Amino acid sequence: MITAIMYFYLTLLFDIEKVTTFEGKAKNLFVERDIKKVDLVNIFDYISDTTVEIMYSTKYSMFKKDVYGENTCLLKKEVAEKLKKADDILRKKHNLKLKFWDCYRPWSVQKKMWELFPKMGYVAHPSSGSHHNRGCAVDVTLTDLDGNEIKMPTAFDELSFKASHKNMNLPKEVIKNRETLKSVMESVGFLSIKSEWWHYNLPKSYKLPVIDIELSKFKKE
Repeated sequence: MITAIMYFYLTLLFDIEKVTTFEGKAKNLFVERDIKKVDLVNIFDYISDTTVEIMYSTKYSMFKKDVYGENTCLLKKEVAEKLKKADDILRKKHNLKLKFWDCYRPWSVQKKMWELFPKMGYVAHPSSGSHHNRGCAVDVTLTDLDGNEIKMPTAFDELSFKASHKNMNLPKEVIKNRETLKSVMESVGFLSIKSEWWHYNLPKSYKLPVIDIELSKFKKE
């Protein structure tokens, strides 16, 4: 719970946006817009030979168009460090490695996504933001060591039970691949969500402010 003193301190550090929740209630949301204060790092600085294909910068997502404008994977330093550990385990024990489909997402993009697809459970409401808006979540799949994707339950952004971790109506090889990804990611400290086999985030990241800095601006720093 945020005390009055803590709240005052936060108002000095971050912008405050007055937002309306999905239920119609007013609330304040802390937003970080100062690029000098944001500790986002590029995944290539931690896993130099990984593959990044940000799906929301392509037509291969629920939006069928580029809503990002950049094929860039930025994350909180703590997240990148954990991903490096996960990738090391996958390589050494399974001859596999991570491929990145989504990473940090500016809050302004979250608002755009909600306008395009305003459905709770599929897109996080802008009034709370998502783990991605805090640089604390990734959408990932697995590839072999040559970068070729292996068989997983679905393509990215499958909006049905087929994408659920509970879906067992799959070939044994696919279930094994999904479970390998899940067990390794959870072993280094990530949480999964039931509805999307590709999504992983840090615990309690909703306590952090959302970040609203365009991806293109990080290239200029």
